[in-house]
Amino acid sequence: MQTFGISESRLSEKFRLKVDFSFSEAEIVLIKGPSGAGKSTLLSSIKSSLPEESFTDLDGLEFSRQCSIIDCFPTLTGGMKRLRETGLANAWSMIKPFSALSVGEKFRFRLAVALSRNEQTIICDEFCSSLDCTQAKLLSAKLRLEALRTRKSFILCTTRQELEKFLIPEVVITLSRTGRPEVRRKGGANAY
Repeated sequence: MQTFGISESRLSEKFRLKVDFSFSEAEIVLIKGPSGAGKSTLLSSIKSSLPEESFTDLDGLEFSRQCSIIDCFPTLTGGMKRLRETGLANAWSMIKPFSALSVGEKFRFRLAVALSRNEQTIICDEFCSSLDCTQAKLLSAKLRLEALRTRKSFILCTTRQELEKFLIPEVVITLSRTGRPEVRRKGGANAY
């Protein structure tokens, strides 16, 4: 059977693709490719292979949606620091409840919360998809510094090719709609 010119065997073949890679502390893994290439599916597979207590997934964060966002942090100074690092430093943003934030502000808030947690790895699907180009580049560069400073690892999925040079990832997994995944490790056989 074919739908839109795609056979069932082609669909199941796509989700059987295996991607071998490893990552260590303070490393950034960037999974990039166009919409529909299988980034979220690969990310889900990666998450299922990690111990649940070892990572924070931005999409799975739970917090009170009624209190001001600054009150979602254990300490005022720690919360202000994390919000500043993610571009939410103004007082007006800090006193808003989560529900009053824009889509981009919600993303940056979730990232600030993840950075304040103890888990060693932070996972994010649709990294910076809701931010304008300038904000996305600034946040990417800050995340690179954060990885070095805190020794946290990041696994990020994005369609935004331009963010690679700001993230400076150790591992890049490039997916396409038709080809096999390409894995490059900084300084490795497929070095970039």
